[in-house]
Amino acid sequence: MKDYLQQHPDAKVALDQLQYAVPWFETYKPVTVRKAIEDQVQAILSGNKTPADAVQTDLKSVDKR
Repeated sequence: MKDYLQQHPDAKVALDQLQYAVPWFETYKPVTVRKAIEDQVQAILSGNKTPADAVQTDLKSVDKR
């Protein structure tokens, strides 16, 4: 590994970051859930919804899928 890192010093960045890595959580239909969340975050940032309203919309939206 030391030889590899000497030949590829940029790889050390990834190696050093491993200590901060955490397992990825799994959700049902992750792309759909993420899109629903992103849509509500955008609604909050644009002032169209309060955070509380956005959470309620997200819960209803995700439960339907």
